[in-house]
This record gives sequence, C-alpha cells and structure tokens, in this order.
Amino acid sequence: MSADSIRTTVDGGVAEEAEPPLERLRGLLLEDGGLMSGLVRVGDLADPPTHGPAQIVAAGPRAEGSGAEYELLVETIYEGYLLHYHTPRIVREHEADLGLLAGDRLYALGLALFKALTLFAQPKILVLDVGEAMAEVGGFFVSFFALAF
Repeated sequence: MSADSIRTTVDGGVAEEAEPPLERLRGLLLEDGGLMSGLVRVGDLADPPTHGPAQIVAAGPRAEGSGAEYELLVETIYEGYLLHYHTPRIVREHEADLGLLAGDRLYALGLALFKALTLFAQPKILVLDVGEAMAEVGGFFVSFFALAF
C-alpha cells in the first residue's frame, strides 16, 4: 500500500477526509487486493462510530491538521483488535485462524499509518493521547501501542 493511498492532501498540505474512517479503511483494503479484499464486508455499517477513541484522538491538539489520519490509524488498529478478540465491523472472519491473520494484517497496516504520520519521533505523545481517549470512553486494550516504546 503506497503512502499516497494512506494520506490524501488538499491545497496547503492539510489532510481532508471526505468519507468516514471505516469507509476509508474499507476502500484501502479493497484497493490493496489479495486475501483481505475478499474479507471486506459490503454494505452499510450498522453503527459508524461518532464519539469513540479514534474521534477523540483526531480532535486532540496534537492531531491538528491530520485528524483524519489519526482517526484512520486508531480505527485500523481497533478493527485488528476486534478481529482478535471480539466481532469486527468491516472484515468478515470465515474461520478463527483467518480472523487472526486478518487482525495481524490490520495491525501491520496500522504500523504503516503510524510511520506515515512520522510519529516514531514522538511515539509517547500518541500513546498518551490514545490512553486518555480510551479512559474517556470506557476503553479497549490495544497492545499495538506497546510497540512504540
């Protein structure tokens, strides 16, 4: 997946997101092709998130100008988490092993998004933002962020 497909910019280099992050993630997975594209659910999402950890992180001061990328980053990792531990929203799991592999792929995509945001220079800042967001909404555990240290 190319950096261009991960980040969309408009005039002035400010990111703009025309569609919800889960729809954007679905599009990235379909565009990437391969096994993951065959697991993507088709149709409307039952309850697109409006005030979850991704939206809280995207609205934070450190996400200024890149809110859509932060939101996509957290939703990507969360979908991987759901594939491992709960019911995913946009990816169908035909069997448990395939669900684990798909979750791993989404974690890897999350790493690519993380790198594209150049956050490796300041990883503890994002970890704190996500931790605050999880505490505010009741939270979910994302072991991915432990990799940032």
